[in-house]
Amino acid sequence: AKPIKLGTKDLKGNTKVVASGWGPSSEYGEPSPNLLSGELTILDWNTCSESYSDDLTPRLICTSDTDIAPCGSDFGDPVVYKKAVYGLYAGGYGCLTYPALFTDVASLSNWVKSAIKQ
Repeated sequence: AKPIKLGTKDLKGNTKVVASGWGPSSEYGEPSPNLLSGELTILDWNTCSESYSDDLTPRLICTSDTDIAPCGSDFGDPVVYKKAVYGLYAGGYGCLTYPALFTDVASLSNWVKSAIKQ
């Protein structure tokens, strides 16, 4: 099998991405036995910083949606755009209450590629 590509550029606000994982379908539910996926929207930096002013770093991206969101056991789950991984779920202040935070894979892609070669 071929590995998935890594994102190489910043995604703009309002870009639609797909998140997937086996996390619960409700905040306090059990993990799903089936892979779940859904569409999320990338938030621009200013909108995200309104929720995470002191905790937001340039290596994080925010997503938001009113119907679905990654939650506790979803840590590390991917966000994909055009068949490339752009984020890995890193947390947030609450499921659906605040934007979800993802590690910005594009900002770390050179480091990841060099680490894989070692």
